[in-house]
Amino acid sequence: MNLLLDTHALLSITNQELIPRSWNQMLKNKTRVLVSAISAWEIFMLEKSRYISLTLQANLWFEEAIEQIHAEVIELDPIISWEAVHLSWEHKDPADRWIVATARLFNATLLTRDKKIISSGLVQTFN
Repeated sequence: MNLLLDTHALLSITNQELIPRSWNQMLKNKTRVLVSAISAWEIFMLEKSRYISLTLQANLWFEEAIEQIHAEVIELDPIISWEAVHLSWEHKDPADRWIVATARLFNATLLTRDKKIISSGLVQTFN
């Protein structure tokens, strides 16, 4: 099973105090953990705007987080971009669109608490 983490899930998983038990269990049962490259951009923007505070510079934090959870970063490519643009979903956030498109193309369950994504029905989610 492929498990794609949304940005919030990636931030939560790297802090054991914040991770729900059900997410820990889901991570143990996965075949592959995936993270979209757009999550790196979101984290960098959140840190730059001081919305979040990280223990390391954002790019170093991201690399360490990916290594810690043994995740594979899925780069943005024309196929994912095409899917993101053509989703039958009225949602303006390009990062969320790319994450949903990535989950669809990689047949991944999306670990998210985003109500708009969950209610869209476009991907299988775990919250």
